[in-house]
Amino acid sequence: MSNLIYLFTDDQLVCMLTGTVEMFVEYRDHHGHTEAAALPAAVAETIQGLDAERNLAAEDPEFIVTSQIIPVAVEERFIEPGEE
Repeated sequence: MSNLIYLFTDDQLVCMLTGTVEMFVEYRDHHGHTEAAALPAAVAETIQGLDAERNLAAEDPEFIVTSQIIPVAVEERFIEPGEE
């Protein structure tokens, strides 16, 4: 997993979180994971998907993002409270 910061619109964030919850339910209900195991698995899969999409877009200028989530990676740095 990366340490990049992603920016999302409200709609993109809702879509991503909805997908993460759906993955959690699938891990729990269809694959027999406990809730304690299903939650980090769903979150990790979401982050891996974001990283994969970013990598594909960086490697192939003709890559077309088909999902509703289009992350914008921002240069990694610590932002001090109150800093703009």
